[in-house]
Amino acid sequence: MADAKVLEAQKWVNKTYGSVPGYQKCPEDGKTGWSTMYALTMGLQKELGVSPVVANFGDGTVAALGELGSGWAKNQNIIKIIRYGLFCKGYTGGYSDTGYYDPDITLAVKHMQGDMGLSQNGTLHPKVFKALLNMDAYVLTAGGSDEVRSIQQWLNGRYWTKKTVDIGPRRRALLA
Repeated sequence: MADAKVLEAQKWVNKTYGSVPGYQKCPEDGKTGWSTMYALTMGLQKELGVSPVVANFGDGTVAALGELGSGWAKNQNIIKIIRYGLFCKGYTGGYSDTGYYDPDITLAVKHMQGDMGLSQNGTLHPKVFKALLNMDAYVLTAGGSDEVRSIQQWLNGRYWTKKTVDIGPRRRALLA
């Protein structure tokens, strides 16, 4: 089933970054998938000055976000990438296009952080940004267990700040 906000995201990212060398367009079908998340990642890389853009949120992208501190929050296209990433993840990133990291985005990020097992401060740390632009689910999925979910949240909350650890998903098979 197509989602209107995901379709809006796909059209915007393709129109905005379609002419960037290396950019790979995503299908405009209203369905979240890796191609949509990769397209948003490549748009973010373009905004951060990472070159060439690639379909991977790697160490270079994390470093570019970290070097800017929160300065990226003043870039209206990065704000759109955040808002659209939240919609693609199933969170409501707000419907007004203020161009700012507004209370709607902050609330959605807090909700996502809670689902991840992190402190809910609303700050989009580079690792949280990376987790936003992937296909990992941070909510209990079909066939999942509350027990495994609580263990995964505990692991995230305890270890996510370690350099070699990414924020883990909520998949049943993760600890099976």
